[in-house]
Amino acid sequence: MKEGRIPARPLSPRRAIERIRLLERDVGIVLTRHVRQRMAQRKLSLRDIRHCLKYGRVVEHSKPFQ
Repeated sequence: MKEGRIPARPLSPRRAIERIRLLERDVGIVLTRHVRQRMAQRKLSLRDIRHCLKYGRVVEHSKPFQ
C-alpha cells in the first residue's frame, strides 16, 4: 500500500499494529493540541505513549461497516 493511502477495507489488528509501529519509527509522533489536552486529562507522558506504541496490542476492534 502506498504511504498515506487509506485502505479500502479495515486493517486486521495485527496489520494495524504493524503500520502504527512503522509510522512511529519512520515519521515520529506528532503531538497536536488535542493530543496534549488528552494526555493531560489522562495524566499520560510521552514515555507512556511510546511504550503503548511499542508494546501495545489490540484488545478489541470494531466490525467493518456493511
